[in-house]
Formats: sequence, C-alpha cells, structure tokens
Amino acid sequence: MKLIDKKDLTRWNRAGLSQFQYIDGNAITYLETLRQKLQQEYTHQDSLQWTELATRFPELNSETAYQTSKRLKQQYYDDRRDYAWEIVRTFSRSAHVLGEYINAYANEAYLPTAVEWNNVRKLVALLDYRPSPPASAETYIALLLKPGESGIIEQGFAVKNKPAKGESTVIFETRQKLEGNALINNLHLKDWNKNPKPLIFSKKKKKKKAIEVSFLLTKVEEDISVGDKGILATDNEAVAVKVKAIQSDSQNRIKLKLLSRKYLNNFTKHNTTLYLHPSFVDSPLPNGINSAIVNNKGVLSENEIIFGKTSSGWQVRKVIKNELGYLQFNESTPSVKKNEQLFRARTLTRQRHPKLASNSFLYLLPNDFNNSHTFFIDKKLKHHSVSITSEVVSGVTMRYILANLGQQIYYPDTRIAKVGQANQSSIRFSGKAPELATADWAIVEQKKTIQALRINTIEKDEDWFEVHLNESTQTVNLLRASFKTVLKHRNFNINNLLPWHSNSSDSSTVLELENASLANSLTLGQKLICASDKHAVSVELKEIQGRQLYLYPAFHKDLNSSQFTKHNSIIYANAVAATHGETQTEKIVGNGDASKTNQRFPLSSDN
Repeated sequence: MKLIDKKDLTRWNRAGLSQFQYIDGNAITYLETLRQKLQQEYTHQDSLQWTELATRFPELNSETAYQTSKRLKQQYYDDRRDYAWEIVRTFSRSAHVLGEYINAYANEAYLPTAVEWNNVRKLVALLDYRPSPPASAETYIALLLKPGESGIIEQGFAVKNKPAKGESTVIFETRQKLEGNALINNLHLKDWNKNPKPLIFSKKKKKKKAIEVSFLLTKVEEDISVGDKGILATDNEAVAVKVKAIQSDSQNRIKLKLLSRKYLNNFTKHNTTLYLHPSFVDSPLPNGINSAIVNNKGVLSENEIIFGKTSSGWQVRKVIKNELGYLQFNESTPSVKKNEQLFRARTLTRQRHPKLASNSFLYLLPNDFNNSHTFFIDKKLKHHSVSITSEVVSGVTMRYILANLGQQIYYPDTRIAKVGQANQSSIRFSGKAPELATADWAIVEQKKTIQALRINTIEKDEDWFEVHLNESTQTVNLLRASFKTVLKHRNFNINNLLPWHSNSSDSSTVLELENASLANSLTLGQKLICASDKHAVSVELKEIQGRQLYLYPAFHKDLNSSQFTKHNSIIYANAVAATHGETQTEKIVGNGDASKTNQRFPLSSDN
C-alpha cells in the first residue's frame, strides 16, 4: 500500500522529526489484547472464572474483519460495568494517550520547543487558566415536556440545576438527540394509587349483632359527632353505620369507631368511602305492608279504630298515620287489600241496666244496629264472639250483649271510604323534590332494621316525588340521603406493595403500566429511568407485552430495591444521556485573522 493511501499521519510525522513513526495500536485494540490475556489468566482446568470476558461480546468462529471491528467497538464503548473491567478499559485508554500522544506532540507540548503556530497559540491561551475536564460526570437525566408538546430535542440541549445557597450551578448537556413526548414524561404503575389493604370488621363479644369498623381520617373533621349516622360504601355495596367513638393520637390524627350490623369483606382502604351528614332527612308517605290509598282523604284520623270488609269477612285496623289520603295501618293479618271497604268504629260502653239482665254488666245496642255488622272487639283490638239478647221493656224492644269485655267495645258502623291501592311499594314524599341524584346511596330506616340502599330513579310531580331503590323494601319509616360530608380513609391512595410483576427474572425486571396504551409510545432499546422517592436506576427497555415492560438490567433484587413501591415508583421515558463540566469558547491570541499565515503578535513577558 502506498503512503498516500493511508490516513493522514501528519500529526505523528511532521517535518523535522528524526525518524518515521506510525500507530501500532489504539485504546480499542489494546483493550482486546488485555481481554485475551486476562481470559488466559482466569482460565483454570478449562474453566473460565471471569465469564464475562468471553460471553459479554463473544468472538465468532471464522470472524470477518468487519465483524471483528464491530465487536471491538461495541466492547470498548459498552456501558460501564464492574470496577475490574473499568480499570482495564482505563488502562488501555491511558496506554493509547501516553504512548502515542506524547510521542506525537513531545516537541510541541512546550513553548520553548514548539514551532507550529497553531500549537503556540493554544499554549499561550492556557496561561493563567486552570482547565476543567470536558466531562466531570455522566448520567441519564429525565426531560419533562410541557403538556401537549412533542418533538426532537437536539444533542447539546443544556439544562442546569437550582443550586443551594453557597453552591455553584451545574450545567448538563445531552449527548444525543431525543424524540420526546409529553405523554410519557412520567409513567405510573398499575394500581399505584389504590391501597389494597382491607378494612377490619370486628365483631363485639357483648353485642353479637354489632360489628365495629375502624376508619382513619386524613384530616380533622370538626362537625363529626358520636351518634352520627352514615354509610360506608364501595362502588357496588354499602352498609349503614353509626359513629360510636372519635379518637385521636399524639399526632392529632383522627380515628372513627363505627358500628355496623353487616359484615362485608370486599372493603379496602381505597375503594371505601364514608358518607355523613345527610342534607335530606324525611319520612315518606305511608308505604309497605298495611299501607293504603283511599278515595276520601280527610275522614280518618291517626289512632282511630276502623273496620275493613272484604269477601272473606271483617278485619279490625288502627290508623297509625294519615297523610294526604295515604294510610298506614297497624300490623294485622291478613293485610289490607285493594277495594276493601272501610267502616268507622262505633263505641259501646259497659253499663248496668236496672231492668235488664238482673242489673249485670252489659252493652246496650242502638236501635239502628245492623245485624250484618256483628263483629265486636275490645280496646286491645281482640275479636270476641258474643250473643245478642233481645228483651221488651215497657213495650220497647231492647238488644244488648251480656258480657264484661272492658269499659268499651267496638263494632263496624257506617261505611266511610274504599281502598284504592294497597300495600304501597313506592316510596313517595309530599312536596317538591330536593337535590337528590340517581346512583346516590341512602340510609333506609324501617321498624327494626336500618340499611344502605342505592337510589335507582327519581320520579317527580308538582306536589310529590317518588324514590325507587335498588332493592324492594318493607315499610320505610325514614330516608336519609344527599350527604354533605364525604370522607376517604387515610392513605387510601398509597399502594406500598412491591412493584415487580411475577414475570420478573434474573435477567429482567417486569413492571406493569397503569395506562396500557402508553406502551405504544415507547421504543424497544430506549433508555428509561425508574425512580422511587430516594433511589433511581437507568435501564433499557428490552420487551413490551401488553402493559408489561421488560427492563434490563434487572434491579428488583438489588440492595435498594426495597425502596420501590407501586405508589412511589415512576418511570421517566424521556430519558437521555448527559454530561456536565466547564466548556470555554476558543480564544485566539494575536492581532489578526487566524486563518491567515505568517502572522506576528507580541507575547507578554514575566520579566
């Protein structure tokens, strides 16, 4: 090969040298030579002790010159790894610099012997200057793009920190261009903000039906009082509760003791919400078993005894409530029926008559008594079968009941109303509808029970509104809804479980993204930063399976892996390699244009 076919060697072979010099190697080839020697040294009985010397970048059989060159470059420019290898790589680089650089520039390294103008200029520029290394640190940094932005960030993009008082600013410059996207600024893991720990429902020994629940608050709530009724609910189920006690610890954190009559095991600290202080508290119009709507609204009063007649006979009833023609009767069997005829009760008072029944106790019937209404009850509404006796006294026929059933007895008299609808299933309220919403939870109080149900629909009219619940109920006495206080459990949004997926192995750590669609914005081979509150690692994305990211090298078994949780782990996907140091603009010492030859300029002297 002719000399002119070789690369420019003027650095080493300028005019004036006493001998011709050439490069017999460089840092890349020196590193390969050292690797081969070390591989021999660490091989004992055909077993290589330092396996990475052969496996990291394996030498192929019948390797071509191109393959060898590619392998050696990859080996030299590979990411930093263990200290031993870094010492070898640094030694090879030093051998290259000291062995060839000094040879080439020995005469030009000092002002007394330098003859080339460019070298003199550079040496003079260094007077009274203490240079910093071109890169005193190297790391990966995460760039956070403004919402909605994306694009190419060119190499050399500079960022600086906010130094503490008395410290200097550190400037970082990116080493390569980055295709950034604000969507992947920081990626959260699946369920990172969902605390999976269950709420503890504990049964009380003294009260078998009472179940106690502890609910810790994030902050102090001044309006909560012992005895407040509320609802503990998830998205799909709920229980009615009552505040039993309010406790605080030394850090002024509040814990509520709640009582419930129902045990549920699907309640977690994340999916549970406590509702207190209902703004709507009202009793509906009579409903449920033994409720009725009559065609004559104002003829009956509360606590009045009446009689109902159907094809099966007479029934005695007592009016518990009458509101706008909606009646609620006392419990009785059978219950009130549609089209049942209602009769007002007439009272017979116990007396003695000197001319009847030998002055014994009796009940004298009126002259207009209708024999078809022979159905007598006492004040306890108990029916009595009695005989009616007729006697003629002074030409007047008198009818009476010879018995002693109490001070007063009752029987059906005149018809006053007819039942239009019986056993109302709808929960109707009088007046205009308040601010109730469908899908809201409500506390439903009945005679012996209290439960939490969801409002399915609300039907409104000018003078009334109906609430339809997700479950059928018996008589509803009171309904509480539209809660003003909505509370979450303390740390409901903090998931402290380890973030690694079970597919993690010795070769890769697997993390699951919260948003699976964002995995499409990532590229295999790109660098990522996985960070917790106190620790961060740079990794390479090796594989994507759905929302699962396979990251190399694996770090879930490192000493600092315990610092990572699902909540505090964030993946920064706009990550790029950067270095920091001091760079100075080139100084030209002289009185003219540096591109011209034969320039003259004075140099200052210390003498």
